Amino acid sequence: MKEYTLLRTYEADRTIGYIELFDSSIDTLELPWNDNKVGLSCIPEGEYIVKRDKHGKHTWFNIPQVHGRTFIEIHEGHKPSHSQGCILLDIVDLQNLMLDTKGESFRLIIKSC
Repeated sequence: MKEYTLLRTYEADRTIGYIELFDSSIDTLELPWNDNKVGLSCIPEGEYIVKRDKHGKHTWFNIPQVHGRTFIEIHEGHKPSHSQGCILLDIVDLQNLMLDTKGESFRLIIKSC
């Protein structure tokens, strides 16, 4: 199983970060940290198994085991208001992540810079 690390920087109104791929990196955007409150916070730092999502709202990737949260996805978005706690990427980065993972599950380690 492939493994990726999402390195985050917390700001007052958003959380920004990046994931290193084999030959590039992709930028991420999330809600600010707000004590893991549903719909208002990015998810906690930790280690997650990310699965290909063929049935969710956005059908890209799903992070099913986030404590206290449901329906967490990695999907397209360009500003924090496009998220209810999910990890946002632009469409090109989503496609690059899909190619790099070959649509398979992967381990995502989330930590601060």
